[in-house]
Amino acid sequence: MSCEHNYTITESKTNSFENESRKKRKSPTSWSESEDFLLKQAVETFGDGHWVEVSQHVGTRSRKQCRERYINFVNPDINTAPWKQSEDKIIIDMYMRNGNKWTLMNKLLPGRTARAIRNRQRVLFFLKQNYKEIKDTPEKHLSGCFVCADKNSFVVMENENRWF
Repeated sequence: MSCEHNYTITESKTNSFENESRKKRKSPTSWSESEDFLLKQAVETFGDGHWVEVSQHVGTRSRKQCRERYINFVNPDINTAPWKQSEDKIIIDMYMRNGNKWTLMNKLLPGRTARAIRNRQRVLFFLKQNYKEIKDTPEKHLSGCFVCADKNSFVVMENENRWF
């Protein structure tokens, strides 16, 4: 009889917990400038890696959200300059040898985030896959060219011995 009673209590706690966790979920919202400012301020105060304290200082975001935002967008050490051909070569070579080990590539490309490297690799391989279509367009004959893409534009440069 006591087993049944314990089972009932456990079951009701589980259901109650599930209902509460569903209520707490919020739809994602963009970070505001003031949240970014508070995030930078908190990391300067508490240090990179103290995400609980950082999250409490920001007040509106979880520790995981603060960590991801800082690592991928707010960190002043992030390199947002256009990609260099030497960086592309490292990404391609490392991907061919090691697969999608973005954090390993991140160590060879200082200032580039693992997320940025992953996105760049996808762009490069998309371009490689679609190179024939680009090459065959009447406006551009890109024999032996390298197509460099960033989020704003496509640039075509003459280059020998590329991987295309």
